[in-house]
Amino acid sequence: MRFQRLICTIVAPFLLHPLPSLAGQSASLETVGIYNVQDLSKKTEIISIQKSTRRMALSCSSKGIVDILSIATPAKPRLLHRLKVTDGSEISSVAFHPTENLFAVAVIHPDPFTAGSIQFHDADSGELLTALAAGVHPDSLAFSPNGRYLVAANEGEAYRYAGRHYESPEGSVTHVAFGDGLQDPAVTQISLGDYSDVEGMLHRSHGRAFPRNVIGGNSDEETEVPIKDNTPANTEPEYVAFSPDSSKAYVSLQENNGILVIDVATASIEKVFGLGMTEHPADIRDDGRVKFSKKLRALREPDGIAVSPDGRFVLTADEGDTDPKASKVLGNKPAGGGRTLSVFDAVTGALIADTGSQLDQMAHAAGLYPDGRSDNKGSEPESVVGFEIAGVLHAAVALERANAIALVSLVEPEHPRAIDVEPVGPEAGSGTQYAPEGLAHYEHDGQHFVYSANEKSGTLTVMQVKNSNP
Repeated sequence: MRFQRLICTIVAPFLLHPLPSLAGQSASLETVGIYNVQDLSKKTEIISIQKSTRRMALSCSSKGIVDILSIATPAKPRLLHRLKVTDGSEISSVAFHPTENLFAVAVIHPDPFTAGSIQFHDADSGELLTALAAGVHPDSLAFSPNGRYLVAANEGEAYRYAGRHYESPEGSVTHVAFGDGLQDPAVTQISLGDYSDVEGMLHRSHGRAFPRNVIGGNSDEETEVPIKDNTPANTEPEYVAFSPDSSKAYVSLQENNGILVIDVATASIEKVFGLGMTEHPADIRDDGRVKFSKKLRALREPDGIAVSPDGRFVLTADEGDTDPKASKVLGNKPAGGGRTLSVFDAVTGALIADTGSQLDQMAHAAGLYPDGRSDNKGSEPESVVGFEIAGVLHAAVALERANAIALVSLVEPEHPRAIDVEPVGPEAGSGTQYAPEGLAHYEHDGQHFVYSANEKSGTLTVMQVKNSNP
């Protein structure tokens, strides 16, 4: 479904801003290939590309497997090596070093209250080169663009009963600085502070809760653990993105509705941004009818984040991950999950704009909107990448529940515009679940590609970004 056919479906009164000019908004997405890992039990989850060698690392988290793929022909990823990097422990993320023949994986300890690790492996043989300590439940990691640093977000999301109270390990950030030739890595475990009074972050008055399988309870049922504050035990770092100059690392605090800014040189937290709320029309009833007519007021709660190539903006995919104590979207308490792509000033943290209802509306126009999720989090923007085409900033957003990728033009960042949506598989609108998780952008010979790792189908979708107005 292309922009020319969809523009009339985006109803002007529902947009947050007047429509911007259409210059630079003629790009579209086209699926040009699908790579199948040949085993649907594998959770294809995170993608990391080493552009210098035209290789990709693709994690299959539940199996502890990393596939090394050649993307010399971008539309036809080809398996080079299938590497078993753990003996059963789950890996949550993978990161290819920008230039060296190695990758890192975040390894979750089987005991959810015990610190995990960061393992470094040879990208050809899979040989374990070294392992470093991380925090509890490392959930995302990334190398800096200059290759001198690595940062991991340690979520520490487990809860267990402790009398009348709940216990949870503290969230944290692991910072690794490498010497010459990646020798003598220096590891710093960055502790978090109490962010309960940070404006724009989650507050106990919002009445939100963590949906968790509490240890010591019924393992088949989620318990809603009330969120009373943003102390370290209740703060859960989620995703890492570096600034282009490698000076800052941005870490999303999904459940806490904030972003940490890490000063990479000093391995310290420079500031914390509260992300506030979004208000826009939405379909908030699971009733078999899709009408974007009710006001949604929601905490953004971003999962994936990205930094624009010029370093000016932080982009967030506002999925949501907390539950209310009552109705998910009705009543006087805010919902969890903005259902938006949001744009923030990378220096001040000020909101520039968000997409309002556009992502859900475009998914609906393409026959992909999951009405059964209307009373929860809609299409669920999961992850995001930012890139420039002919000098114009764009973002690709994975819509987990819509089984699709949305393309957003940021030619005017204060007026983000969803311009296309493309399903990640041929049966995406039929109830088949693909669940796009990790995204990566790759430019080759002036052509732009977006890769989507689809965790429920065990596939990797290759989309080309077509620009009809270069």
